[in-house]
Amino acid sequence: MAITIAAAIITTSTVGFATAVTAGMIYACVNNSSGTIKIVSATTTCATNEIQLTWNVDGATGATGATGPTGATGPTGPSGATGATGATGPTGATGATGATGATGASGATGATGATGSTPTPILVTVTIQIPLATFGNPGRVDVTTSCPAGRHVVFGRVSAEPLGLPQLQFNGPTTDLTGWRVIAENLDLVIHGYENLEMICI
Repeated sequence: MAITIAAAIITTSTVGFATAVTAGMIYACVNNSSGTIKIVSATTTCATNEIQLTWNVDGATGATGATGPTGATGPTGPSGATGATGATGPTGATGATGATGATGASGATGATGATGSTPTPILVTVTIQIPLATFGNPGRVDVTTSCPAGRHVVFGRVSAEPLGLPQLQFNGPTTDLTGWRVIAENLDLVIHGYENLEMICI
């Protein structure tokens, strides 16, 4: 079942991802016969031959690594010996200065704490329909699909349907890397064109 869901998410989507996410949850309808998944809004009612699935947008936060222990303090060096006292009568000679004690050794460095976990990548798929052309004017779309809040796009691609019918004008990430922008035209008067977008956000 896990393999069927992964394949369906890559190829099937009927609403924008940003629209489908509600209060940190993703909603989808699963076809009982084919296993096909379509992402829907929170208020959508699945068909009688479908079941509803929901899951969280973000994975759980990894635990913070423990702090390493503080190194031990080095021992204090010994005091120098006291000089001898001079004889009574004439002033005796000044006693010699005692030697400076040795410097204590440095304490060991504490161990480095463990590194926190890396966020799980999220695959976002959207099917963009391009309107029919009118006489002298192509059908045109300019659509930007956003990553979930706090995430950035690291990969994206589009595929045309039918092959060769839609004319792709622009295909790339937004300047702030929070989403993917697609501009496309349809020159056909009777057949709709589609651009299927797949992007990965982390």
